[in-house]
Amino acid sequence: MSWAFKGGIAVKWNGPELNAIINQAGPRPEALIAIFHTADAEGYTSLELSYIREKNIIIALKLNDV
Repeated sequence: MSWAFKGGIAVKWNGPELNAIINQAGPRPEALIAIFHTADAEGYTSLELSYIREKNIIIALKLNDV
């Protein structure tokens, strides 16, 4: 779960921690980045694994329990 504040309004994001998913996938010890492919369009992005771990990134599936 993660909280964000925008315009004085608190929003609650829910979803699994990306680091837990990556750990289950078992990346090679020398891996430095994770590459994400989009499901709804042609494209991709990437994040450094250290950034994912430091920032506790989640896969946001719900906003305010909806």
